[in-house]
Order: sequence, then structure tokens, then C-alpha cells
Amino acid sequence: MSFYQYQPDNALRLGDVVRGFPLSAAHIKRPAVTETLREYQIDVSQPEFGVIMTPCCSIGDKMLLLTPLLQVRSTFYNNPYLAKDLLRVNRPMTPEQSVSPTQWERMTPSDRERRFDMSKPESLAFVDLFVYAAHDLLPRYEIHLRDGQRKTGFYMVDFRLTCHVKCDKVANAKQAPVEAKVLQLTIDARGDLRDKVAAFYARVPREDEV
Repeated sequence: MSFYQYQPDNALRLGDVVRGFPLSAAHIKRPAVTETLREYQIDVSQPEFGVIMTPCCSIGDKMLLLTPLLQVRSTFYNNPYLAKDLLRVNRPMTPEQSVSPTQWERMTPSDRERRFDMSKPESLAFVDLFVYAAHDLLPRYEIHLRDGQRKTGFYMVDFRLTCHVKCDKVANAKQAPVEAKVLQLTIDARGDLRDKVAAFYARVPREDEV
């Protein structure tokens, strides 16, 4: 399955890799519940690449949801199943496949029951994360592993880092700064991203299960 669209649309889409957008987050010590907020910090950065997290049909009104494109976790390469293809992070897998063989062997049956839903043969793991395939337009970088260093071109996004950006040029998906687009996902890859985002928000905590 191809991960990136060979000929990108002349419009912004969910999952697009873009550049040129600053990202920000408010940093506070505690919420101002009984007093006026007097101390706060706005953390601003401009990552080399960001990813559009706004659904295609909701792009407009001079705003976008964006998250930074990050280097992948080196621990993925400790798991032979994932190391063979990091894009497996994006798709359902068995509980055993989601951890390294050493971790799996160390777990007792009760540990596995507590950590995984063993009633499901396969489910999405790493629900906060979505991995992006390597591409010539994305620089390769070195990661540190137990057995040395390794170069990779894979990246990832963490849904928890999504932020709101205002941009006067975003009227809708087609009337938008498409010159900022670097890469566009294929329909299948965008479907995987949509499924992963849905799983991220659809999780039901144990205390809410009835």
C-alpha cells in the first residue's frame, strides 16, 4: 500500500505534512480556580514539519488543527514485529505483537489481563501515536539503540500535542496556503489515520464500563 499520494490535491487535507506554521501551548503551574491567573508561559516553536489534524470537511474559518511531526521512539526498534515495518504501529495487532518478546515473557497472566483486552484477538495499540513512512522529502536522522546507532526516515505524530492555529489564508480546504503542503497521504493511509484518531477519543475507561 502506498503511503503518500503521488500527485497531491491542490487543497489541504487531513494528515497533510506541511511547513511554515508556528505551534504554541499555554504552560501554567495550576489552574486559576479561586484567583486571577498571574503567572503563565506561552511555549512557541516552529517545527520543520507539522501535520494537519483538522478533518478535510472542517478546514476553514481561518483556523487549523496542527501537531508537530516528531522523530519516532527508539523503543519501537526493540520490538522485532514493529522494527520490520514501523507502519504496523498504525494498524491492529495482537497484544503479544505490541511488546518485545522479552517483555511478553516477563508478564504474568494477570499482568497481561490488566494491561490488554485479551478478549480481542487484535486491536489498535499506541493509540496516542501515528507513524509516517519515510520519504525523500523528509530528512533521515539517527536514533540511539542498545546495539548502536541507526538511521531512519520514519516519523510520527502524537495526538496529545495537537494545537489550534489561526491563519488568515485558510478560507476552506481549497482556498488555503497549499504552497505550505509537503506531502499528502493516500486515501488508505488517511483512513488509517482517521481510525487511529477515532480510537484515541473513543476509549472507554474501566470505571465507565457498564
